[in-house]
Amino acid sequence: MCGIAGVISWNGFKLDGDSVSGMLNAIRYRGKDDVGQWEEEGALLLHSRLTIIDKFSGSQPMIDSSDGYIIVFNGEIYNYLELREEYKKLGAVFNTSSDTEVILEGFKLKGESVCQDLNGMFAFAILDKNKRKLFIARDRIGKKPFFWTIHKGAFCFASSINAFKNIKGWKADYAIEALGAYGVFGSFPEHTSAYKNVNSLPPACHASLDFRSPKPQIKKYWNMSFHEKSTSKFNDLLSEYEDVLSDSIKIRLRSDVPIGLTFSGGVDSGTIAAICVNKLKFDINCYSIDAHSKSNPSDDVLTAERAAKHLGLSWKHIHYEKSRLLDDLDNAYKYYDQPCSQIPMAFTHKLYESIKPHATVVLTGNGADELFTGYIGDEKTRLKGLVLSSLSWLRPFFNNFKGVSDYLKKPLPIAFGEHLKYKIYDVTGNRNEFTEAVIDDLISEAIEVGAVSALDLKMFMSIKYRASESNYRVSDISGLASQVEVRTPYLDYNVVDFAARLPDKYKVKSLFSSSKNKFLPKYYYMCHVPKNIAFSKKKGMGWNIHFNNEMANHNGFEYKITNALKVLNDYSISSSIYEKAWLRHKSAIQKGKINSNDAHLVINGMMLGLWLEGNQV
Repeated sequence: MCGIAGVISWNGFKLDGDSVSGMLNAIRYRGKDDVGQWEEEGALLLHSRLTIIDKFSGSQPMIDSSDGYIIVFNGEIYNYLELREEYKKLGAVFNTSSDTEVILEGFKLKGESVCQDLNGMFAFAILDKNKRKLFIARDRIGKKPFFWTIHKGAFCFASSINAFKNIKGWKADYAIEALGAYGVFGSFPEHTSAYKNVNSLPPACHASLDFRSPKPQIKKYWNMSFHEKSTSKFNDLLSEYEDVLSDSIKIRLRSDVPIGLTFSGGVDSGTIAAICVNKLKFDINCYSIDAHSKSNPSDDVLTAERAAKHLGLSWKHIHYEKSRLLDDLDNAYKYYDQPCSQIPMAFTHKLYESIKPHATVVLTGNGADELFTGYIGDEKTRLKGLVLSSLSWLRPFFNNFKGVSDYLKKPLPIAFGEHLKYKIYDVTGNRNEFTEAVIDDLISEAIEVGAVSALDLKMFMSIKYRASESNYRVSDISGLASQVEVRTPYLDYNVVDFAARLPDKYKVKSLFSSSKNKFLPKYYYMCHVPKNIAFSKKKGMGWNIHFNNEMANHNGFEYKITNALKVLNDYSISSSIYEKAWLRHKSAIQKGKINSNDAHLVINGMMLGLWLEGNQV
């Protein structure tokens, strides 16, 4: 796991020494075991490394045996052993045991189509020294970041936007419309960033550029598809689920350093542990974090303890004091190069710090809820979708009747997109052309990949933007800030493809109770643990910390929120929607609710203001 950066220039531009050092320092937190630098004829490549695979000969930038190609790579290729043997048969020669060299040799053999071979999380750049071309690529789901900007005719790229801020003469310029969209969405559209002059290479995309133009020509090489729903019987699907998830876990256990698992005992982390122990015969140490005491017990901790005992796991609970939340939030947030709406980063950062002395690679159950609809309320989503679908045959007649909802007159994805636009307008009080264009693009893509049922559409939108902060950025940034690599078996593209093909009835079994949401995964988990554990009510790691409650009742939070929202006005971002949401949230909590419908909006506004305050340009 690493940080990468580089500057490619064919017009004579060259960075001064301070700029080079500054760029390297900005990505240094991502890997402190080693640093590397290579420079030649207008090309500069930088690398910081956290050693996971081939600790002794996998240093970067890495040059191939012909001295014609050089790579900087951030991430892990989990199927590198299989690809190594495949490429050997095609004539490749290897000098290391690293997955980095597998990418390099695969590119020499196959060019851009090498991305189709790679199963992993990755962002990399390969320079063809002879043809003076650069090839860049990012993994299918977007777990590893890749930012780029053009400065004085040079193509600059990095794992962190902060690297660009260290380039002499480069000026950051906030994208106010994107920041406004972030305040509502809670994430940035996949090709954008918080800055006008910084782009993000979208997930599942690669690009090439040469001396004629520094602007990359971007191509998409993969997308999820909902077109071919499985017609297999339930037991056959259950076996397929076990096989695809076991394969995903198995290749993620490849490491030259110790491995651990974040563990709540629930269906996601519990299934990973069960497969490790019972099928793969791999003993894995498990860790959970929450506020837990005799006077205030955590159901999550108690469930984890029961599940660990039943599975015969080595399990450790890390106690978290809620009084640390604000201080830990400040400490965790300083590593983020863009706003992030996830307050759990505070105790997640502490969790990874506590695991680090025992393991450098950590598996997590992130992503399963988004793939298999494991949230409370997903049953209502399916019910509404079935109602709308049952009325679809009447759609041609609806246009003749006034007063019939526009949502009944249009296909579900389009109706959802228009509803989302209306909801944003209702919240903000104004139209945002940038946001509306993003929604239009998302809905067009959803239709293209066949996400036409309510649950498919929710999965698509969750993977594309809703869950990107919690599933990708927090594990990437907070994990590496603690010098821990976080791996997510459920976000293997083969598992994503399986979930996209899975019929709705095996995701949400009951239309009126959330207990049978994520039905097939829970049923499989029940093969390993008692039913009351497999079908226990969803809460999630850190539930007892109740940060939504703390927001409403803690004076420190009130001070932080008030000041953060004032900052928004300084950047022409209206704070009124967040202030009103905060008042409603406080009222709901003080009336005895554990959560409120306004919590996410309050958090988005607060975290946006806090980030702007700490990253002034």
